[in-house]
Amino acid sequence: MFGMLKMLYRGAASNVSRTAMAIALAGTLAMIPVAARASVITVNFDTLDTSGGGVTGSALDAYLGGFDITLTNVTPTTSIYVSTPLTADTNVVLTSNPNYLRQWWAGINGTSYDLTFETTLQSLSVTIPQITAGVIVPSWSLTALDSSNTPLGSFSDGISGASPARTFTFAGPDIAALRVYSNVHGFAGMGGIPIDDLELTVAYVPEPATLTIFGLGLAGLGYMRRRRAA
Repeated sequence: MFGMLKMLYRGAASNVSRTAMAIALAGTLAMIPVAARASVITVNFDTLDTSGGGVTGSALDAYLGGFDITLTNVTPTTSIYVSTPLTADTNVVLTSNPNYLRQWWAGINGTSYDLTFETTLQSLSVTIPQITAGVIVPSWSLTALDSSNTPLGSFSDGISGASPARTFTFAGPDIAALRVYSNVHGFAGMGGIPIDDLELTVAYVPEPATLTIFGLGLAGLGYMRRRRAA
């Protein structure tokens, strides 16, 4: 294909034709399929200052917004906060220090919240940190939802005690939200399950310049065709 385009370029009768051919060539190159590219974004909550206590409300919303994440569907309206095990759950051992995300229990069964992504994801990984002996861990579930709020996959566990760090990966595409659910079953445990180290895989979107070249290529091919027909 490249040899044919080169011959056509050299055989163009005028500078105008050659210019049009160059534009067509650039557009053709832009149309050649390439391996899909993606970027991985890590959200670990560690840049938030928790020395004065848990971070919640507008400060947490602003942090999540920096990653195009919105906190939605908080049920019931108990506090979602970022904290460090040094000031909250000392039984939590993190894979990345010093912070993690958790929902406050407040004596209510069946707590949940959604992390909604502005751009749908190709894949999503989330870590539940290690939890040492001496605390009751609630039953929990992690569910990935698509743009229609349809579950794409789920991981869950029942009431437990000590547990190792575990990382769960959801395959997309079209992951629009992560739902985090905990149920303490009416007893005083550690409250909502802690999560940490989210990895968001976002599909590559062509830059405007690439789309412009593609359009110029189509225009150049059309121009060449009209000149030959004249």
